[in-house]
Parts: sequence; structure tokens; C-alpha cells
Amino acid sequence: SLTISGWGNAPEVLAQGVEFEARYNLFDDLSINVSGAYNQATYEAEWLVQVPEVSTNEFIDAQGQQIGNVPKATVNVGFNYDIPIGRYLGRITLSNSWRPGYYLADTRTDFTYQDSYTLSNLSIGLAAPDDSWDVALLLRNAFDVEYANGRSTWSGTSAQTETIGQPQFASVVFRSRF
Repeated sequence: SLTISGWGNAPEVLAQGVEFEARYNLFDDLSINVSGAYNQATYEAEWLVQVPEVSTNEFIDAQGQQIGNVPKATVNVGFNYDIPIGRYLGRITLSNSWRPGYYLADTRTDFTYQDSYTLSNLSIGLAAPDDSWDVALLLRNAFDVEYANGRSTWSGTSAQTETIGQPQFASVVFRSRF
């Protein structure tokens, strides 16, 4: 039996969509921002994808389907609030990023589907009056949402894998301008 496999780039891909971004100052010290994108990214020529979870090398043509690990939409919403604290400037920032459910691999199996999720980041900080420095406590993935950045199913030549998304973590950030 002869097995032929290889790696390569898709011969033709079409990526099209729209993006938007807006920021509005509700008050002098409170602003809201919204952004998002719609992205249709498809294979426009024959692109063979190995059929997952079978012990033989079988292939399907992915032409016309959304490319794996490319969500069709993203929406981001956040706010920034500045408040004087003595002679310093206090700052609270919250950002949220939503992604709809999408496939993380071209094989499009149940295992490679990532349900929709929202990631939230929170920052609380203090800055110099002239903005020459600031220090902040940053909490990423504030609600400890579990999600995957990549998944692949087993095939005749590889095991099932999952790359998990970043768990909740906190850090202190110091910035200075000079």
C-alpha cells in the first residue's frame, strides 16, 4: 500500500468582511468603546482535508467552507473610567471580547467545534498627573472562562490534541515615558 501525505498552502483563499470601531465619551472621565468584525474566509479552490477518526487515509474537499480557526464574527465592548485620587489619576478599565461558536480545524468534527465564549479583562491602576508613569493590576480572563485555541482529531498518523486558551491570571504592569 502506498501512502502519500504532505504539507502545503491552500492554492486559493478568499477573505472578505467588514470591521467597525467606535468610541464615545459619556462624560469627561467615562468612555465606552465598541468594535467588531465579520469575516468570511473560505477555500476557493480544491483543498483536500484528511477525514478524521478513521484508520485509513481518506480525504474530503473543503472548497467553499469557512477556514478552520477563523470565527465569522468578533465583538468587543469595554469602558474606561478615570477618577482623580488625590494628586494622582485612578483608572478602571473593563474589556470584553465575544466570539461565536466556530470550528478550530478544517475537519469540522464535533470535537473541533468551540462553543461561543466571552473573555473579560479588568484593570485597576494609578497614574501620575502628567501621565509620565502608571501602574496597574491587570486581571486577564477575569471570569476564568475555559476555551480552546486549537483542536485536532486523531487520524491514522496522529493523536487527538487540544491547545487550551489562557486561564485567568493577574499581573502588575508598570509603564513609564521618558
